[in-house]
Amino acid sequence: MRHHHSPGIRGQLMWFLCCICLFLLALVWFLSTQLLEPLYTKHIEKQLTTQAESITAELDKAIAESDFPWQTSNPALMNGRWTKAGAMALKCKILQFAASPLLNPKDGQPYYKAASDEVKPFIMYTDPSKYQERWDAFAKACDDFYNCLLNSFPGHVTRLKPGFPLSLRSDR
Repeated sequence: MRHHHSPGIRGQLMWFLCCICLFLLALVWFLSTQLLEPLYTKHIEKQLTTQAESITAELDKAIAESDFPWQTSNPALMNGRWTKAGAMALKCKILQFAASPLLNPKDGQPYYKAASDEVKPFIMYTDPSKYQERWDAFAKACDDFYNCLLNSFPGHVTRLKPGFPLSLRSDR
């Protein structure tokens, strides 16, 4: 006849550890899917729509700084350092990307046609009423950069032909 033995302290400890692991797994699942994901989703949606504006605002502060040099005075020592010209060029590039049809569709439809309504705020601006405003901000940033370039290098900047890109002349 067999005697029924209790699992002992080792078995009880293993059962207790398994229960704790299952509880922690359920807690992690709950926190990640029910609490944190909605907060994260709202943060990303807000971030996409304000990211270009906040970055260009920081660049505007740097550009307005009077001690910020247009170019480095000693390229051997200052290679890779930020300059006013670099900040203005980066601002143009950021505004170009924000105004491009990839993020700023004129018709309000995403570049990727299979995008669902839940995904749209993550991949594009969802307010098509600011379409022209984004392009105007890009054009103004480019005009400002061009005018500063002309003022900083008088006689060195020319247009090859009307409508063609700028060229820095190296013969002067």
